[in-house]
Amino acid sequence: MNILLIEPDRDLGLTVSKWLDSEGWQTQVVHNSQDALDQLDKNTYDHIILELVMPGSNGVEFLQEVRSYPDWHDIPCIVYTRANLGDLELPDSVMDDLNIHKVLHKSKDTLADLSSEIKALDK
Repeated sequence: MNILLIEPDRDLGLTVSKWLDSEGWQTQVVHNSQDALDQLDKNTYDHIILELVMPGSNGVEFLQEVRSYPDWHDIPCIVYTRANLGDLELPDSVMDDLNIHKVLHKSKDTLADLSSEIKALDK
């Protein structure tokens, strides 16, 4: 399984990538939405893990663009964010339209929780 991890914090991106790789996935880390789009052009990914708070564009805008391309429309996404989830009330219809499987918060959800959600997608 190939995972595209979009994480602007380079240290955290490395940590998450190492964890996911140790769990048996192949992980490509990028730090902004443009690099993510470039990677999606070059490679095939089974999952996207996305931080919503990014320089340039936010994660929702990024996903809206990704979902506009038929080849990328069905790649499941897990949001793993530091954004205040209370401010992020995404209606179920938006979650479905953007193919967001789960929203996890970095302050309360662990890397093991993230792995569990990826495994749930793989079933």
